Amino acid sequence: MYSDTHNFTGNWVSPDLCSYHGVFCTATPDDPSVNVVANIDINDIDIVGYLPVELGILADIALLHIKSNRLCSIIPQNISHLKLLHELDACNNRFVGLFPDVALRLLSLKHLDLRFNDFKGELLSMLFDKELDIIFLNDNHFSSQMLDNFGNLQSLRRHHRQQQDPLLPFKQHRQDGNHPQRARFDK
Repeated sequence: MYSDTHNFTGNWVSPDLCSYHGVFCTATPDDPSVNVVANIDINDIDIVGYLPVELGILADIALLHIKSNRLCSIIPQNISHLKLLHELDACNNRFVGLFPDVALRLLSLKHLDLRFNDFKGELLSMLFDKELDIIFLNDNHFSSQMLDNFGNLQSLRRHHRQQQDPLLPFKQHRQDGNHPQRARFDK
């Protein structure tokens, strides 16, 4: 971490991670006397830095909410070890690089929010084969054409668009191609 102007992480010094601000723990099902990190929520605290590779050691995390900070670099590959992770909200940071394919290896993932970063390149078709409930990718620099399996999504919803505008929110990504027939568009 390079900067924490509000000293949110000031108590991140003891070996007891469960005492840290923004870190939430719960007892393990196998042994109620043992606590594990279940949730990290450091949204909107203006931390400057990067995600440490040690994050991958916290295998019981279900929610990782890190939006609206100034986190940079790439999303580390070893977060694929977070087998219980079902929400990854990394929007409004300064992450860079290609689409973080590590998200495809998060088997429990249902919510993926990567909006407002500096990702670039093509989206991977396997993304639309995942059973995600929510995916936000807008305001990056993706350059993919519309992928054939885009229609595998269960439903699509216009977000922050005027009702009379039937376009999907891919304008920021320079998407081109036809929309697959199987997609269902909800209001």
